[in-house]
Amino acid sequence: MKSTNLLLPLGLLVSSVTVTVSAWEFEVGTNGAYYKHGSSNKGCTQKDIPEGTFWRWDRDPSEDCCLRLWANSACSGKALGWTCDPLDHRTTNFMRAWKVTDC
Repeated sequence: MKSTNLLLPLGLLVSSVTVTVSAWEFEVGTNGAYYKHGSSNKGCTQKDIPEGTFWRWDRDPSEDCCLRLWANSACSGKALGWTCDPLDHRTTNFMRAWKVTDC
């Protein structure tokens, strides 16, 4: 009985420590097939996102983070698109890379 009493507070402590706060979240595909999150800018990240694929961008309202998407894997040249506001979308072009800016 004493071990049960010790494990309950320890379990509560561990669960409260593992909670993280993200400034932004980026999800591609259904059911979180590809999910990334962070609290600061993220450099160019290669990820093939075929035309017609569902993706979701969300950010904390107190943050200024923006998502930018490219047709090439180097995030060079003009971005295909970008958003700073939360957005659920289906791609209309094949995208090869993304990055987060302005956090």
